[in-house]
Amino acid sequence: MTLPAEAMDRHVSVGPLDVHYWEFGAGRPVVLLHGGLATAEMSWATAMPVLAREHRVIAPDTRGHGRTANPDDRLAYDQLAGDVVDLIDALDLDRPFVFGHSDGAQIAIELGLRHPGRAAGLVLSGTMSEPTPGYVEGLHEWGFTGPGTVDLDRIAAEFGDDYEPTRLAHEHAGRPDRWPGFLAQIADLWLTLPAYADEQLGSISDPTLVITGDRDELADLTQAERLYRAIPDAELAIVPNGGHGAADLPVFWPPVLDFLARHGSTA
Repeated sequence: MTLPAEAMDRHVSVGPLDVHYWEFGAGRPVVLLHGGLATAEMSWATAMPVLAREHRVIAPDTRGHGRTANPDDRLAYDQLAGDVVDLIDALDLDRPFVFGHSDGAQIAIELGLRHPGRAAGLVLSGTMSEPTPGYVEGLHEWGFTGPGTVDLDRIAAEFGDDYEPTRLAHEHAGRPDRWPGFLAQIADLWLTLPAYADEQLGSISDPTLVITGDRDELADLTQAERLYRAIPDAELAIVPNGGHGAADLPVFWPPVLDFLARHGSTA
């Protein structure tokens, strides 16, 4: 699947960061944040045309991913949330909705915690509230052996046929001399995932929809329920027969569109 041909391929300078993003549609803005080791182009072929019927969709490559560079030698969720705020300011967006999937939703959580009111609402798709033993064990099995350390051969084997296309999708990190360092940054990001206390999550004041597939193998229903119960007035949607890629299913989007419509009219 590919992005709509009408999607505009753009760059904007955000301080020292050159951010690559795609834009499509018109209306109240929605910022789409993709998952780790993905890119906007890889992630939003289904979402962009659905959302663009009523919204201006902004889909950046997050720091270090795709065609967005990373001037620093680290990745952290609070840093990435700051990048989103800077992008909102650079594009002069008036309280956009922020939709995050997987790592993108972790960024959206940090946005809600650290920058309340900058978003009209948050949609958290397939994400975690804490690093569970199963989560950590799964990363180790993939070859992310510890914070900042990786087993490159194991990662290549686990990704299989997806490994080389994934590497080549990242123009800055995909160079042979930079790729191992980028994966080490990812390992540090993923294996230092914050364990959010209920009190922290309870401080998120932005309207929030938590949505997940009922068969998500990475962020299970327990994590979705915890976010739903801890974030004040959050809403919960469960996608039937959906794994971690549930956003590619048509049934995923009606509850998201309903959430955007209801909160867009009052934001």
